[in-house]
Amino acid sequence: MPHLLMEYTDNLDIDAKNTLRALNQTLLNSGEFSAGHIKSRALCLHDYCVDTGAEGDAFVHLTLSLLSGRSFATKTVLADALRDQLVALALAALR
Repeated sequence: MPHLLMEYTDNLDIDAKNTLRALNQTLLNSGEFSAGHIKSRALCLHDYCVDTGAEGDAFVHLTLSLLSGRSFATKTVLADALRDQLVALALAALR
């Protein structure tokens, strides 16, 4: 049963629910998981520092927790798919 945690800084305009839905769908599309098994959550961070703490710095961080048994190659495919989905969502938000 995978758990997905998305952390993001409060200076980003992120629709967390829709982003989590899209990321969950990405995991479902991988064929590695069944519907109803993925647990995801988002945390908006109010206290953070990026490098020297310059105004406007921001980040999004995803953590995918899995039970043991999946190969490194499978984990890499999942990580790449989640990253690609997150980038696509970010680019769409900029338009």
